[in-house]
Amino acid sequence: MVETMQETMLAWMRDRSEHVSRDFLRYVRPIYGTDESANPVPMAIGTCVLIERGDDKYLVTAAHVADHQRETSLYVGAAGKLIALPKGFYCTVPPDGDRGKDHLDFAFIRLDAMVLEQMAGAEFLGADQISDNSSDPTKRSYLAMGYPISLNKKIRAADLSVLSKAWQYQSIGVQPDAVTLSTLKCNLKHNLFLRIDKKVGNYQGQIVDLGEPRGSSGGALIDLGMPTLESFDPKFPKVGRLAGILIERKKKEKLLVFANIQLVLYAIDRSRAEGGDIVNL
Repeated sequence: MVETMQETMLAWMRDRSEHVSRDFLRYVRPIYGTDESANPVPMAIGTCVLIERGDDKYLVTAAHVADHQRETSLYVGAAGKLIALPKGFYCTVPPDGDRGKDHLDFAFIRLDAMVLEQMAGAEFLGADQISDNSSDPTKRSYLAMGYPISLNKKIRAADLSVLSKAWQYQSIGVQPDAVTLSTLKCNLKHNLFLRIDKKVGNYQGQIVDLGEPRGSSGGALIDLGMPTLESFDPKFPKVGRLAGILIERKKKEKLLVFANIQLVLYAIDRSRAEGGDIVNL
């Protein structure tokens, strides 16, 4: 049977996406919140990515997810259980105090020894697994991953155990025009974008429902690369690199918006060197 070029490309994307998504599940984790009642019930509210920087380990998410810590305790789902997160997220500063105007919208916290002990066995992305984002995103294939609320409602409140299920979406990067960027208050240095709609094409060329990704904020944008002649060899490494953190879905513009991971790393490095709040990013 002879494959068309489109079929060959779709097969390459499907194969790469399947391998990379399985690999990244260990680094992309759900975040839950609880009320402060006598018998709190955890509820899925967001997603995070686990990375290491130097000798320290960090949890990175969207700032609007971290903001929930004002009214609830936050937990990360790891090793089949929910682990309480300490206070003290570093968050981007929203313009006029309005998180809705924050086009960076990321947060991170350094995990201390006590939390890491509870997360025994958890794995963290290293520097060689992070993209420098130096390539034209319109020539790259990307995979978005997160833990939407609709798929993560199975909680055992008695022992704070959780069965989590990830959502993923694969597409080529896009660069919105100047008018759209101005409307979104975004720019191409700080943000990355994927085109998205209620109906999307899958790898079999079928049109299917996107699903509701709400709760995937703080999730990962993974650079899958682009097909080359050598990459079609079954023995060629199937790897992905973290490129961004999901911060928002813009329904009107049909875009997923991400914070550039290099900006996040800059903020982490500055916090390591200077301490204090993130300002003037």
